[in-house]
Amino acid sequence: MKYIVYARVSTDSQNNGLESQQKTIDSYISNYGGEIIDSFFDKESGAKNDRKGLNQALFMCKRHKATLLVAKLDRVSRRVSFIASLMESNIPLKVAELPNADAF
Repeated sequence: MKYIVYARVSTDSQNNGLESQQKTIDSYISNYGGEIIDSFFDKESGAKNDRKGLNQALFMCKRHKATLLVAKLDRVSRRVSFIASLMESNIPLKVAELPNADAF
């Protein structure tokens, strides 16, 4: 399985949140395997859907036919509608904290 990793924090004071997300991702890969092709991150609100790092991650997922891997679902977006539209796209999504979750 090929993965593109995406992480997000909202503010500068949350930089340790990136480290926490990376540990969760590393644990997931260690337990379930796979290859990380690239990683992207943003320092912006999850309410904003047009984020540079997220857009780059989604582009790379399409380009490499890879799965978007995030530590926590709320790192992708705070909007259910955005997550639903992502799930309806041809980009698979995996959440490291919910390794057994399916698209449903």
